[in-house]
Amino acid sequence: MNVRIFIKIDHFPTPSRTMRQIVVLLALLVSACAPQQRLRTEPNRLLLQSTDINNTTASQPVKSIHPSFLGFGNLTIRYADGRTEKVSKKSVWGYTDKKGRVYRYYRNTYFEVLDLDEVVRYERTRPHSPKNPRLQQFYSKTLDSKLFNSRKKALRDLATL
Repeated sequence: MNVRIFIKIDHFPTPSRTMRQIVVLLALLVSACAPQQRLRTEPNRLLLQSTDINNTTASQPVKSIHPSFLGFGNLTIRYADGRTEKVSKKSVWGYTDKKGRVYRYYRNTYFEVLDLDEVVRYERTRPHSPKNPRLQQFYSKTLDSKLFNSRKKALRDLATL
């Protein structure tokens, strides 16, 4: 009498399935740990409007931007050719630094624009203590709208529609 016994084992995955799971898990880990690409544009420029970010026309390169004496309402712009100009803080949307990072001027503070996605993501470093600065993230619906400390609030911002 020949009796064949078949044991069905479902709880042990096949080696190929396990390998696929490991590869997918490693790929997700690597993509999560990779540094995110930040918004970059032409370096050393003064941005008078948010639309100037994508403007590729040649502009006068800026050497430095400083608040005027006592910081009342004006910025002193020093251009690469040595010329200086005073500009109202209210007329400036932002600037780009020598590495091409974009900064938005909002409520007397500069915020780095990280990326333009469903919402615009900003970052600001605040000195919490000399050795431990705090990194804060902010969001807005558009480049010209109000900044919020939560993505959800920025998405609900109806004032920009």
